[in-house]
Amino acid sequence: MNRYLLLCFFVFCSFCSIKANLIDSLFVHAPFEVLPNLSYSQRIELMELSKAGKSSFTKNILGDTCRMEFYSPTYLRVKLSHVFTFEIKLIEEREKGAYFLVNETCCAPACDSYLSIYDEKWKLKKMKNLTQRPKFSDFLKNKEAGEDSNLSFSPLFIRADVSEKSDSIIFHLDAEHTLCREEWKEWKDKLNLSISRPIGLKKK
Repeated sequence: MNRYLLLCFFVFCSFCSIKANLIDSLFVHAPFEVLPNLSYSQRIELMELSKAGKSSFTKNILGDTCRMEFYSPTYLRVKLSHVFTFEIKLIEEREKGAYFLVNETCCAPACDSYLSIYDEKWKLKKMKNLTQRPKFSDFLKNKEAGEDSNLSFSPLFIRADVSEKSDSIIFHLDAEHTLCREEWKEWKDKLNLSISRPIGLKKK
């Protein structure tokens, strides 16, 4: 009982001080349609344990083990289950507010990511130049090899990697899990399986 009361007090104090760090506030107050697996108290518990240098894991709403894998004032990565990963990265601060990149990745076993841009009020921003998925032709070593090659890879499974320090998004084509063995042998030497794009907020 005492342990439960201490946890409640810890959560209450954290709510009072959460505004001190922008990425903390964004993670804790993320809408449930964006982050449905964790309650507000579970998000705070994960974040504060990680900041204290302790092992930070909990059971999410669905009963899966959830772990804070990385935390910093500008970037955090949470393993929501054995197949889902959720990332938030501060990409730009302006006089009128901040912008964040959200990366949601599922691996089962082929990996696919979904990128979104939000402001600090969780309003979705349309930034196609940053969040648009690469095409198959973007991964070709020889760009003139044939645009109709896109038909050979449908659907595409593409994992996006972001990190605390990098100013780029690394896109990985998960072709090995998508293609049959014969197709993989045919295409593996013709592809750059990873490509990089800079993170920026220049609208088209």
